[in-house]
Amino acid sequence: MMISNNKHSHITSALHLFTVCGVIAIAIILFAVPKSNPANNDAVNANNDYRSVPEKLIAYTETKAFYCNFDNTLLNPVAFSASRSGVSSITAFIAEKESKRIFVFDLDGKRLPDIPLDTVPLALAVADDEFICAAFQNRIDFYSIQDGNTVSSFPLAENAGNITSLAVSETVVFTVNLKGIIHRYNRETGVLEKSFGGLMKNSAAENTDEQFAGFVIYRSPITLAVSPTTGLLYAANPGKHRIEAFTPDGHWESALGWGFFSAQIDGFTACCNPVGIAVLDDGRIVTAEKAVLRVKIYKADGTLDCVVAPPKVLETKPENVPEIKKLPQRTTEQNRDFPPLFAVCDENRLLIFDPILKSVRVFEKKGTRTCSPESGFTAPFFRK
Repeated sequence: MMISNNKHSHITSALHLFTVCGVIAIAIILFAVPKSNPANNDAVNANNDYRSVPEKLIAYTETKAFYCNFDNTLLNPVAFSASRSGVSSITAFIAEKESKRIFVFDLDGKRLPDIPLDTVPLALAVADDEFICAAFQNRIDFYSIQDGNTVSSFPLAENAGNITSLAVSETVVFTVNLKGIIHRYNRETGVLEKSFGGLMKNSAAENTDEQFAGFVIYRSPITLAVSPTTGLLYAANPGKHRIEAFTPDGHWESALGWGFFSAQIDGFTACCNPVGIAVLDDGRIVTAEKAVLRVKIYKADGTLDCVVAPPKVLETKPENVPEIKKLPQRTTEQNRDFPPLFAVCDENRLLIFDPILKSVRVFEKKGTRTCSPESGFTAPFFRK
């Protein structure tokens, strides 16, 4: 059957129109679908099985836990730190917002005299195993670990408040605030010596070899740590799933920073991780994550070294602590909004404070147990 030229032309035009309409419809559908937003990744990741960690990667085991809220005054803990001395003198410090004080515990869970404060604490760091350094809205204080007395104090620079973290070396105090600005103060005189950093100005900004584009924070604060071996300052860049490195003078070391987004154990998952960092004496870096809770140790070049505590441990209550046993398990929302805080004692021992369970959990390297069996944990907690 022959088709006339006119009919053929009409059919061809109709096909073209159908094709164009189809393309437009697909385009509309694609643009109508919400774009992926890193800030929404917490909920997505929390519902997936990212919690599995190969046993061979887990180098630490929980050896002790103790409850910290016997008198119901530890209502709003905001910071956690610990001394890095020998076994007998390790002390844990918890800054509390409502009662304006620092709770002090030894590793047996015995509560020592509190350090009273006159205003709300924002961040803590132990200095030289002799002093506890506390940041407030307008100043930095140093307290003696021995008796809790104020040793020294200096005011913050103008507009340097809203501190989210601080790090202390022998000569310098670093602070970082919600604007992503890092301030370096002379520890002895309190003089502001340098300011650097800042938030990324727009989402399209990219780092160059010489220029740091800025921090991205979303719902997680920036945290700081100083390397005791190199003096480098490390800063978590949670919205970029990276750890940045700076010289003490504030020069960004692009080649020494690392990190990437991944649900796999060697990456950082959720919207904005890591939420905590520390540096061991040998230069390795400890990280903590929210949403899918995990604490890990990386080599200085960003290669995963081992896992301290996997999600299956941090998202469940420790055993054999009666006060904790009565509490409900953590929720997904609590894992996202109130992740555990950690402090390094040495390469063989880390303390993890759970702000929901109001408890300190002690993790020790397998085969190097120093906590006594009287801690209440049964034999499996001492496996090698």
